[in-house]
Amino acid sequence: MLVTPFIEVFRVVPDFWKLIVFKLHEAWFIGLCMYLIIPGKAATFGDSAALVQQVENIGGPLLAMLFATSVGRWSDHHDRRWSATLLVLGLQLRVLPVLLLGATNVSIWTYTVLGWLAGPITAQASGHPLLWKIFSDKLPPKYREIGFQLLFTMPTFGSVIILQVFSFLAHRFPDNIRLAVGLFWAVGVGATLLVVWSMGAEVPAWQEAACKEEHTSCLRTAQEAFSIIRRNSKLVALTVALSLFTLPDLAGLYSQGQMEYTILGIGGTGHTSQQIELNEWSMNWPFLIVAVLNILVSVAVHYREPAHIVAILMPLVCVAFAMQALLLWYSGPAWYVFTAFCCYVPSVCFPPLQAIISLEVPHGKIGQVMGGVASCKDFMAFCAPALMLLVLSACNSLSQTSEQLSVAYALVFVGLACLMLLAWPFVLYVASKTKFEKAVVDKSVPLPVSSASSEATEPENVACVQV
Repeated sequence: MLVTPFIEVFRVVPDFWKLIVFKLHEAWFIGLCMYLIIPGKAATFGDSAALVQQVENIGGPLLAMLFATSVGRWSDHHDRRWSATLLVLGLQLRVLPVLLLGATNVSIWTYTVLGWLAGPITAQASGHPLLWKIFSDKLPPKYREIGFQLLFTMPTFGSVIILQVFSFLAHRFPDNIRLAVGLFWAVGVGATLLVVWSMGAEVPAWQEAACKEEHTSCLRTAQEAFSIIRRNSKLVALTVALSLFTLPDLAGLYSQGQMEYTILGIGGTGHTSQQIELNEWSMNWPFLIVAVLNILVSVAVHYREPAHIVAILMPLVCVAFAMQALLLWYSGPAWYVFTAFCCYVPSVCFPPLQAIISLEVPHGKIGQVMGGVASCKDFMAFCAPALMLLVLSACNSLSQTSEQLSVAYALVFVGLACLMLLAWPFVLYVASKTKFEKAVVDKSVPLPVSSASSEATEPENVACVQV
């Protein structure tokens, strides 16, 4: 039965619903962005808002790239609740200047700087080492693939409800929108932290006892992580694939809202109602459609090799990503839903690939190795806004009219889709290294612990958590 794996996950992992609520914290941030941050940027910077968005997205990935392995190693040795708390606060606290001062030049640039500083503890659209480590600690290896996919899917349904409440508050209190959505955001973030700290801190029975933490430098930590990756060709291919896929995905996702404003001719001031309409249609139904697709993918990766599933999905996802250019000719709710779905659909490829990584390394090294992979993705996340800054600046300089600028922005989405396809050969390589049908193996039985000096590349179910 299709529902059997879902029932098993909830039965085997007692705190699974709490992990869903924790992952839901991103919805509170998205709600504020929809009704406060994005319209505020458009009103303050006009057609230059897309360029400001690229500047905002440069600093955070740079710091994340430098400290990702150290943050990941830290998570290998500490209570998962602290990791969850850092992820929540790293994403949420940056909005306080805009909440307190309104959308002004000072508050938006302060919001930007805080986002830079929180880069090492802020999850991307593709996840974060702390996030994957928290999930790995809770999910037995047998349910790792479907668990990762579901934890990126189930919160979506709650997100739609939360965003509907944000929408109601924005329309009910248009003159006090900052106060209304701000109070709702504060209640939601506070409730999320309470749920996080209600999670059990005990080490599950399928893991080994906590191991001693050895303090090393950031450089040494990174060297160890990349040494493990280098010794396993599948890990190398997965790292390259995730990096190449991340660059165009984030480049388009970061700029989506502001670029679509320009393509549709609703940038700048005087179009607030149209901007909110686009945001609302882009955030509700598309999330639900992607969630349904994720559920189907989660079933597929539970019964078949994840690499084979992603190898089939990736070219289709790349074609869909280019469909955002259709807004040049079509507009309206149906097209807003479709193009937003095309923008978000690449997210279905990340959980299966991350799950493969978690099963290819010793459990006590998952956070550290995930940090190494994340540092490569963070480098691409750093390059993405820098690339878009150059591309959009060129588009603005070469376009003589707003119509020409709209065409140029539409073509950017097509170019990003072609760039995204470069990750496909590496996924095919990983798929070629695995059997077509997953072997039935009882992964709940812990494997022997390797020596402290070993840099094994085979998966070991060894925990390294200090509680």
